[in-house]
Amino acid sequence: MRFASPLVLWALLVGLTACSRHDSGDGDDSGDGTDGSGAGTDGSGANGSGANGSGANGSGANGSGANGSGADGSAGSGNSSSDSAGSGNQGSGADGSGANGSEDDSVVDDPECEAQSIAAEVAPAAIMLVVDTSFSMTDRDFPSTNGLSKWAATQQALREALQAMPPQYAVGLIFFPNTPQTTPPPCFVENLVEIAPLTDEHLADLDDAMANHDAAGYTPTQEAWKYAYNELQAWSPDDPLYESAERYIVVITDGVPTRGNECEMPPGRVVALARSQYMPLIEAADDAFINGGIGTFVIGSPGSEDDTQGNLTYDSGEDYIAREMLSAFAIAGGTAREGCSNSGAPYCHFDMTTETDFVPALVATLGTIAQSVVSCTYTIPEPSTVNVFLDHDPDTFTVEYYPNGASSPENLTRVAEGKACTEGWQLSEDETQIELCPDTCTRVKADPFAAIQVHFRCVTPQ
Repeated sequence: MRFASPLVLWALLVGLTACSRHDSGDGDDSGDGTDGSGAGTDGSGANGSGANGSGANGSGANGSGANGSGADGSAGSGNSSSDSAGSGNQGSGADGSGANGSEDDSVVDDPECEAQSIAAEVAPAAIMLVVDTSFSMTDRDFPSTNGLSKWAATQQALREALQAMPPQYAVGLIFFPNTPQTTPPPCFVENLVEIAPLTDEHLADLDDAMANHDAAGYTPTQEAWKYAYNELQAWSPDDPLYESAERYIVVITDGVPTRGNECEMPPGRVVALARSQYMPLIEAADDAFINGGIGTFVIGSPGSEDDTQGNLTYDSGEDYIAREMLSAFAIAGGTAREGCSNSGAPYCHFDMTTETDFVPALVATLGTIAQSVVSCTYTIPEPSTVNVFLDHDPDTFTVEYYPNGASSPENLTRVAEGKACTEGWQLSEDETQIELCPDTCTRVKADPFAAIQVHFRCVTPQ
C-alpha cells in the first residue's frame, strides 16, 4: 500500500478542458424570440446575435449561440419588433453554424468531453541502488541512528523512500558485499534484485531482499558499482515507455572501499584503499557519465566522517579521507551539488555525517535524488473515449507550472520548434512529447513541491 507524500505532486495531470463540435444546428435549436437569437434591438447587435441574442436556449449544443454568431451568422435579425426575423433562417443552418463563424466560437461545453481526464506519462527513470552492507554497517554507536544499526536505519529509510517514488520508476538493488567474508576473495558475486517498475509486487521483492540480508564483510565498492553499471547499460525493458528512461546509480556507503578491482586486498593490514587504489573507480564513474550516459549519486552514511580511520596512514603518506573520496566520486558521476568542494562546505556528495536524525535525512535525500532524475519530457496521451480526439495543434496546449505548491500557476510559453529554447517548452521532433526547456527544467527539478499541469482541447468529428 502506498502512502501520500509531496512526491505525488510530480505527477503530470492533464485535463481535457473543452470540446470542439461542428454540428450545423437548425432553426429550432438556434432559438427564437426572447430565448433565441433575440428580438429587436437586443437581438441584432453587430451581426444579429448581440449580447442577449444567443439566449439560454439559443446557445445549445446545436443552436446558433456560439456557433451561429459568426460573420454570416444572423445578419437579418435587426427588426425592432420581430421575434424571429433572423433566428431560424440565417442564425442557423449552413450559414449560421461554426463553419462560417470564428474558430474560437466553435468551442462549447460538452459534459462527455469535460469528463475525460487522462494523465500524460512522465518519461521515467531507472535507478540501481548500490548499498553498503559491510561489517561497519552493524555499528549502533551513532546518535543519529537512535539506537539502530546503520544497516537497520538504512533499510527503514529505503522502504519509506521507495514507497514514495512514482510507480513508473524502475528500480534495482545490489548489496555489497553479498558473499561471506573470505580470504582470499570473492567478496562480491553477480546477484541483485533486478530492475523493474515499482509495482506492489516489486516493492515486496525489494523489501524481502533487505529483510533477508545481513551486514558483514569488507567493502568492495568498485566491483558492485561496475556490476550496477553493466546491468543498467544492458537493461532492455519490454515497455517502450522506458526506452528514453534516464539511468542512474545511487551508492550508499559509510566510507572508502576496503577492496579494490576484482576484490583485491590492499597491501599489508590496512583496512581501506589508498587514493591511488580507488582512483580506477573514480575514473570509471567519469567515463560512465560522459560516454555511457549513466550518472552516479553518492550518499555518505554516518562513519564516513572519520577522516583518518584511527590515524592509519599509508607508506605513501596518503590518509584515509572518506568524504574527499566520496565527493570526488560524485563529481565524476556528474551529480555534484552546486557550489561544492572536495574539502567541504558543502561536499559534492550527500554527506549524512552531520545529520541529527539519519533515517528522515536519508529519506529526504533519496527523495531529492528521485526528483532530480525526473525527466522534463512528457508523453502526449490519447483519450480512451470513442469519437473523442485530442486537438494536436500545439497552440491549443496550455502548460502550467505551480511553483512550490502554489495555488496559482505560471503559464509556460511555447517555443516554436527549431528555435533556441531556454525557458518554456517545445514539442519533440516527432510531436509526441512535450519537453521543458533547460532553464525551466532546472527550476522544476529544484522545486520539491513543483506541479506541472498540461491542458489539451478535445474535438469530436462532425
